[in-house]
Amino acid sequence: MATNKLNAPNIDSSDLINFPDGRIKDNDGTGDGTGVNRLIYSDLHEFFAYLMRAAALQYNGLPESVGNGYQLIQALMNFAVKNDYIAALNATTVIIGGVNTNVLSVGLKLSTLNVNESVVCLAAADFNNAITLIAGSESGVYQTITVPSNYKAGDYLQLIVTNSGITLIRLANALNLQEICTELGFLQAATGAEELAGTIDTVGTTPYTNQLAFTNRLNGSESGTYLATPTNNGLMSAADKTTLNSLNNPVKNVGWFSGVDVNGGNPGLYYPVHGDIASAVLFNKGTNSDSIIIVTFNNPMPGSYFVRSMIESQTNVSTDDGIRCPVFVPLGPTSFKWIISEVAPGTQSLKIHIEVVAIS
Repeated sequence: MATNKLNAPNIDSSDLINFPDGRIKDNDGTGDGTGVNRLIYSDLHEFFAYLMRAAALQYNGLPESVGNGYQLIQALMNFAVKNDYIAALNATTVIIGGVNTNVLSVGLKLSTLNVNESVVCLAAADFNNAITLIAGSESGVYQTITVPSNYKAGDYLQLIVTNSGITLIRLANALNLQEICTELGFLQAATGAEELAGTIDTVGTTPYTNQLAFTNRLNGSESGTYLATPTNNGLMSAADKTTLNSLNNPVKNVGWFSGVDVNGGNPGLYYPVHGDIASAVLFNKGTNSDSIIIVTFNNPMPGSYFVRSMIESQTNVSTDDGIRCPVFVPLGPTSFKWIISEVAPGTQSLKIHIEVVAIS
């Protein structure tokens, strides 16, 4: 703990606003001056003594002067500059145990750094994984290094003191970011030209470059390559879209009903249906060996229409073909009456394929 001179005898405490801890008082000849004693001066000497020890400097035994140098100022500078300047990180060869050994070297006293304290260094050469030791400016003192990411000459490194030695971490900046991204395989954003060219796989698409390329291929100078042709799949052009919109398929309902035995069955019989045919019901049997069937369909017709009937034999064609040409009668936008007759008595099993076609 430090002592406060304000608590010492013979201290001037008349202006505590400007001098909160009091002032040294001169002796006016009556013995009222501040004493030259341990209480007043011990902490001053202890401050500089510890500063020298912490800076790892040995007293040269000479008074501080221009000629002798200022060791106390040097001790202060060791602390003031060790984290403010970029330290050069070099490789050198030293003799350890009688053997020439490659080590890293940095021009500061590593012993003055505390655990978790760091310094920024500039690498003079690429990382060499054969080098495992680092030396500061203290003679004969070496520490083990750990290098999580290999560095290159010209890279800035964060030198961190740990409990087990020194860790060197490669720092990314505007000078080496491109190289680091390439080494680590990080994708970067493609430029507009790279996106349009589409020839490399080392950059990434962004929303902007993707939109730029799509617009160019759809409406720009490259659209001729990407629009569909009679022999090449591709995007649809405005002209093709206009043509497509102008096309009108008049067939609005497609389906079938089956199991029809002409002049057979009882009124109210529902036939199996498929597709756009909603129902097919035997309405009546006529006097001319015919069947009258009411057919409803799903898609209402906007106006006049006709019905195509294609008849499929499901059993014995020799009996199934004993029929006359069927006729239809429109009943409304979603139904029609379908009539078929047989030319000779027999049992048929017919599937009736239907297309309801709009008349423009």
